[in-house]
Amino acid sequence: MSIDIKKASFVGFGAVGYSLAVALHEQGIEICDVAVRTQNDSKISFADKKLKTSDITHLLLNVDLVVIAVPDGAISEVVGALADREDAEEHQPLVIHLSGRLGLQPLQALMSKGWKAAAWHPLQSFVKGAGAERFQEISVGITATQKALDSAKALALQIGARPLLVEEGQRSAYHHAAVLISNFIPLLTSLAIERLHEITPTREVAQQALLPLLRGMVDNLSNNSPAKAMTGPVVRCDFDAITDHLKDWHNPRGRELYIQLLRASVELAAREGRLTNNDAEEWKHFLEGVNW
Repeated sequence: MSIDIKKASFVGFGAVGYSLAVALHEQGIEICDVAVRTQNDSKISFADKKLKTSDITHLLLNVDLVVIAVPDGAISEVVGALADREDAEEHQPLVIHLSGRLGLQPLQALMSKGWKAAAWHPLQSFVKGAGAERFQEISVGITATQKALDSAKALALQIGARPLLVEEGQRSAYHHAAVLISNFIPLLTSLAIERLHEITPTREVAQQALLPLLRGMVDNLSNNSPAKAMTGPVVRCDFDAITDHLKDWHNPRGRELYIQLLRASVELAAREGRLTNNDAEEWKHFLEGVNW
């Protein structure tokens, strides 16, 4: 699938926008202009050169791609400002926003001007300064107009990602899946750090000790279903271990969450054949008797 994008302009240049710009630049796509909210400097450093910045009313639209890389709540404002420009119908590039939750609706004002449009969300976490490597072999959730679909898919493939087509009515389910991973792994890691910090001098030492375990589990999930990757007391029916975990953990919310997670884990393990029906019933009675 060939790509017809040679030049791009950006609105917003945070962690995701910057990383995408690097990925595009490495594929020979020229980053021509960036609109940023605050303009302390008329140029920003990018790819060993100074990149021109504009306000949105002067953003270069004589390009093939406009990337809206701003928070969800600001997308409609940006689209409105672009659609109000006198030259909005003159160029009609492909416009994408990078929100996981939102689909095509925020882009309607530009679609009415003839622009090709897509919600184009990298299913990945980004940190400041990350580069093109963050897009390698990830999925990009794409909701696109028919005339934008091929370009949106080709854009993902060009930078080493996989297009994942998401219908407009499926954006909530797509976004929810992303939130379950990206929001709650840090929470569970924080709880694990809290417990390990009871025997380590600092939380940082605890975190560094736990990270290889987290990476190992991710590797395990690369080749196994979640149920098959599951290890620990649930699949071993180790009731004594759970009792020990709870008897000296003085975090009420953590304890409550732990019990709920154990119940859900038992259901998953039983459903996928990691526990017998008798084992699952024993777990049910055991957990009913646990004092949060």
